[in-house]
Amino acid sequence: MQDLGTLGGPDATPSLVNEHGMVAGFSYTNSTPNPSTGLPTFHPFLWSREKGMQDLGSLGGTALGSVNGLNESGQVVGGVTLVGDLIVNPFVWDGTKMINPVAPPFVAGGEANWINEAGDVVGTADVPAPCPGGIALHAFLWRSGVILDLGSLP
Repeated sequence: MQDLGTLGGPDATPSLVNEHGMVAGFSYTNSTPNPSTGLPTFHPFLWSREKGMQDLGSLGGTALGSVNGLNESGQVVGGVTLVGDLIVNPFVWDGTKMINPVAPPFVAGGEANWINEAGDVVGTADVPAPCPGGIALHAFLWRSGVILDLGSLP
């Protein structure tokens, strides 16, 4: 057993490990409850023997998220909140920066669920629905920086 540390807060939760021993999860970055959630801020992390725990950052939010995929290259996907902490949005960590893969026809909301060894990402994201102000959840494929709407089942 090994203590992976934290990003400055009291706790960290590992979620995934790859064949190289890299670990992905979430960690509190401090101990101060923030006004939007009442919890301290937490960010996804990637831990490796060489670099220790790396803060993968955020898309502007302070809490709520998931780490759903980790490939052998150390790329990570999941969902994190946007500014205001009301919407969980997909994210892709490409090894150097956090990317928001959402682009038209999608709007904010959803989650990246898996990443393969080539860096292709699948997940779900919101699209405008026919009813006024409505949204629908569609599957997506994100490949080489381009998001493709895979639609939804009836």
